[in-house]
Amino acid sequence: MTKKPNNAISLFVLSVFSVAVFSSAHATVNCAGYLPSSYFQRIESNKKLTGKLIEQTDGTQQLQNADGKVIIEGLTNAHIVMDKYVLGQRLDPNDNSHGANYGVVNTAGKTIVPFKYDDIQTQPDIATSFIVSVNTENGSVKQGIINRHGEWVYPLTDAHIQHAHYDSHYDQDYFIVTHSSEKLSDQRQTGLLDDRGYWAIMPQYDAILPLNACTGQLLYMQVNLQNKSALIDQNNDIIIPFAPNQHIESFNNATSPLLFLRSTLMTGSTARRRE
Repeated sequence: MTKKPNNAISLFVLSVFSVAVFSSAHATVNCAGYLPSSYFQRIESNKKLTGKLIEQTDGTQQLQNADGKVIIEGLTNAHIVMDKYVLGQRLDPNDNSHGANYGVVNTAGKTIVPFKYDDIQTQPDIATSFIVSVNTENGSVKQGIINRHGEWVYPLTDAHIQHAHYDSHYDQDYFIVTHSSEKLSDQRQTGLLDDRGYWAIMPQYDAILPLNACTGQLLYMQVNLQNKSALIDQNNDIIIPFAPNQHIESFNNATSPLLFLRSTLMTGSTARRRE
């Protein structure tokens, strides 16, 4: 049967492969529900630092240790992450003209991320790295990455940063970093950065979409370049070559090993379905 559509239509193809097990893709990855049980068994055996947040009558919070000693005070909107870190806002006692800024301390009171950022993003179920943001006077946003040890992974820059993948076997984070091309200001270049500051994939694509984040397997991604897309792994090896109008929805989903590929046909093209 041959159809001539009036509007763009999509073909859905299911193909069987014998590779790893994958979850659905996310623009900004949330690892909850995807991490293997071995990860939680490992973190449960870790020694947890003691500390608790106490609400004050003025609406602020104090971080106290197990003996009730105040470790840090003047916090707002604070919460404990992974029983190890406190992420919240605090006024700079030396300069409160800009309001309360975000920062991170551990439950022993050691500063991991100074309280001087307008926003902090982390994955609450892993919290191994922190994406920090600063609003500039011209209305733009600068972002950077600080790891769990308080060290810079990626400095503050105009690039847009998203958490992409967490490898539970190696306890390692990956980030999608997108910045403007120096040669073509209207183009974007996107790469995959690990939490040591090394490029797993150098910035060279228009977009990267992780397909199996947090599973502990080799990461597979759809990458877009000049109106074409392809399936690659985190070593930048091509699994499905670049082609126009193709969209990889998933690859080796959890229920069975498969490829879910959507191909869009433009107005005036034809599609034939074989019974």
